[in-house]
Amino acid sequence: MSGKECWMRVAFGGTLLGLALLGFADVAVAQTGEDIGQNVGQWLQDQAVWLWLGVGAVGSIVFLVNRRFGELMAFLAALALIGIIVVAPDPLQNAVEGLAEEFLGS
Repeated sequence: MSGKECWMRVAFGGTLLGLALLGFADVAVAQTGEDIGQNVGQWLQDQAVWLWLGVGAVGSIVFLVNRRFGELMAFLAALALIGIIVVAPDPLQNAVEGLAEEFLGS
């Protein structure tokens, strides 16, 4: 196993460990309220955001290490689009409904 491969495994393992620790903290907070459905939904959205950030960080590092800057820009553009969907689903839904009503007249 090369040094680069070992470093990538350590970084990936550390990211997974950090996400797991943050997940357990959110579960403890989510169980304290009366509205379990809303708490679980918020918890899932928080986990999606952290997963999105982790994948973006690890993917960006891989592209930077390999000096593939064009592919990095495409990756970051796709990551930003996915981020809009993950972070703000309600405003996005309202915008899509507004566009559909404007163009389709329904």
